[in-house]
Order: sequence, then C-alpha cells, then structure tokens
Amino acid sequence: MATEGEPFGVLPGNEACVVLFLSLATQWRMTPAGLPQGLDYAAVEPAMRLAGLMPTPELFEGLRVMEAAALQAVHELSGTSSVPGKN
Repeated sequence: MATEGEPFGVLPGNEACVVLFLSLATQWRMTPAGLPQGLDYAAVEPAMRLAGLMPTPELFEGLRVMEAAALQAVHELSGTSSVPGKN
C-alpha cells in the first residue's frame, strides 16, 4: 500500500475511475462521528462531466468498488467494526 505522498501505479484500464474517485475527494457524506459514510452520488455525474469522462455503468461500478475499499480501509484504521450500510 502506498503511503501519503508516495506515488502509486494505476493500470491503464483503471485510469478514468481513479481520476473520478480523486475528483470526488471533497464529496463524502459523513456520519455524526466524523467518519465517511459514502460518496454523495448527486455529485458523481457532474464530476464525470467536468473531468471530461463519459458517464458509463462500468465507470460508476468501478467508482463504487473504490468507494467500498476506501470505506473499509478508513473504518479499519479508525477501529470501528463495520462500514455504514454493510452490516
């Protein structure tokens, strides 16, 4: 796993999804405890368009995979036992 500020590789087929995920960095819905609950999906399509990406079901599914992995990592690091909505 790359640490903060450390470069990491992205497979060419995943580049659009990573660009989209990073462009949504400020669009997380938060729990009252201050932990991320999930992305604000209302921001996804505008972010796609502004990033010059074609909205497709495959791109959205890739984003959801990245979202789930990010939520799992954050909740593991925070010591919480479950990700919201994944009980």
